[in-house]
Formats: sequence, structure tokens, C-alpha cells
Amino acid sequence: MILALVVAAAQASCDLPTLHDDISTAEKAFAEMESVGFSGAEEDATSQIECMQQPLTPIEVASYHRLEALRAFFDDDHSSVILNFQAMLATQPGYELPESIAPQGHPLRDDFQAAQQFTVNDTFPLDPPASGWITIDGKRAEAAPSGRPFVFQYFDDAGTVKHTAYVEVGRPIPDYPKAPKSDPNASTNPTKTPKGGGSGALLGTGIGVAAVGAGLYGAAFAMHSSYDKQVAAGNADKIQSLHGTTNALTITGVGLLVAGAGVTVAGVF
Repeated sequence: MILALVVAAAQASCDLPTLHDDISTAEKAFAEMESVGFSGAEEDATSQIECMQQPLTPIEVASYHRLEALRAFFDDDHSSVILNFQAMLATQPGYELPESIAPQGHPLRDDFQAAQQFTVNDTFPLDPPASGWITIDGKRAEAAPSGRPFVFQYFDDAGTVKHTAYVEVGRPIPDYPKAPKSDPNASTNPTKTPKGGGSGALLGTGIGVAAVGAGLYGAAFAMHSSYDKQVAAGNADKIQSLHGTTNALTITGVGLLVAGAGVTVAGVF
């Protein structure tokens, strides 16, 4: 009985207004560089996403992508900052980073500008659900991005949200009821397996991950150019910031290129 009341109380607070409050609290803490307060609010927002039973709009999803970019910044993970900003820009095109979060000269703006320099549009098909529908980043979809994180929601026929999840690059799609697959070769050659059968998602993910790696590697070159300019100008703060970002982009870009190639080969064969 007590456990049931605890579960009911947790679900009661799992709603959009609470998610908005948690994200707002986290962003205020980030602006003040208050890591403890930010971490607590970010964890609360993530818990809200994981138990969300209301439809999310693209604006709400973009806010969560932005929050995850800020979390990655606190973790000094510049490649994840860029990926989450890129996901945010794909969900909410034209977004401009406000000075209330990152004033001019803030190193977060370097990562935001890097995210603006390339786009990842590669997708992989989703298995049709047995009933209901799927949304990706707040919009109905039959495919999902293969090279950036996204928010997944599955709805039943009545329009009830049955599952919400934040899916990082390379992570599997959450399970949901899938429509049975028809095999056009079953009647003529039941033992024949088409080349690459069942590996479309692997192939799409591999191509997408490799594309992200190429984009990050290209962004590293752009950052290196900025780094050279700051060295010439003798700006010590910017030199240190850009040096770390350039190294992170280069290492991550090469790693994703290699990983993407491996997954693509697995998808083909």
C-alpha cells in the first residue's frame, strides 16, 4: 500500500509544468556556474523525461536538448555539447543562444558556433508499430536520426503516451509493439535471406555516425583557424578554451569516423 502511494505520487509530479520548472532552474544554475544546483535540476528534468506520459512538442524537446548540451559542458565533453546543440537546432531551427545563458565571450559559444557549421540529416527507418504511432523530437515520424540524439515517444491507438525516452547516438531504439514483417520471398524461396537483411538500422546508424565524425572533424579545422587568430592576438583565455575544444573535436571526430565505418560494414554484411 505504501509503495503504491509512493509510485502514485511520483507519477503525479511527472508532467510538463514540472519539466519546464526543472529546466528553468537548471539554466539559472548554469548561468551562475553553480554546478551542484545545476546537477540536481538536470537529474530531475531527466527523470521527468523518462516517466513522461504527456505528448512533448518540438519546443519542449529542444529545451531538453539544450539542457543536455549544458550538462555536457559541465562535464567538459565538448563533442557531446556540439551534438546536443545540433539536435536542438534540428528541432528548433533559427534558435539563438541567449546571453542570459552564455554572455559574449563565454566558451559555450564556441561549441554552439561549431554546431551551426554542419548538419546531420541522415536517418534510418523505424519498424512500423503494430498500433498507434511514434514521434521523434515532438513530430510524428517513420524514421529517426542516426547521427544525433533525439527524444522518442510511442503512442497507442487512443493517443496515450506509452513510452518516452532520450536516445543517445548509437543507442538502441526503445522497445514497442511492432507490426509483423512480410517476406516477399517466402512463397518462392523460403530459405533465401536477402543480403544485409534486418540490418537497415545498423547501416543507417553507421552512415550517420560516420557523418557526425566527419562533421566534427571539419569543425575542428574551423576551430583551429579561430585558435590561430587568438594566438596572433595574444588572447590567453580564448587560446586555452579553443585549444581544448579543437583537440576534443579532432579526437572525437576521428573516433566516430572509425566507429561509423565499422557499424556500416556490419550493416552491409
